Amino acid sequence: HQPIWDHGYDWEHWALMPAGVFHTVYYGDFAQDYPPYWAWLQKFPMWVVTPFLTLWAITTMVVFQNAGSIGIKPKRYTIEWMQATKERERQENTNPVTRYLDRRRT
Repeated sequence: HQPIWDHGYDWEHWALMPAGVFHTVYYGDFAQDYPPYWAWLQKFPMWVVTPFLTLWAITTMVVFQNAGSIGIKPKRYTIEWMQATKERERQENTNPVTRYLDRRRT
């Protein structure tokens, strides 16, 4: 059993569909056969809706794929990493041969 939706959309899409080798069937799609959100979307031509659906899908994928790293800092911002960086720079700059590292940053 298929529900009949009463949402105010009354479009009809008709198409000739192949039925076997030498026959065709006149096939109709009615707005009342679809829920309100699909009926609203299908009232527009496919060439209008496709770019928006594609953009929405890509945006949703990017957001969900990057949602796992929200609030996680890279390791180089941890206290231990910054202390090790300072110590490494201090050791590099005590050697007169590599002292240029200090002058290079100014």
